[in-house]
Amino acid sequence: MQHSSSLPARFPLTGPQQDIWLDQLRVGDSPLYNIGGYLDFAGTVEPERMQRAVALLVARHDALRTQLHTDANGLPGQTFAP
Repeated sequence: MQHSSSLPARFPLTGPQQDIWLDQLRVGDSPLYNIGGYLDFAGTVEPERMQRAVALLVARHDALRTQLHTDANGLPGQTFAP
């Protein structure tokens, strides 16, 4: 697969990603794979520091920058946001 320098590299889904993708096609908008959670902070939260911490976390981990797409044939693939 060739890419121009302006397009991000596209990769196939992993086996587990394909399983989830196929399951979501089968059951639609099921919340089966949604995982919720929260943090309870004691004390004051500084928004600028929190935003910087989240930005560093996302920059460090590809999984948090994964974007799923389907191609012209409806097949899934993934790219990673910079």
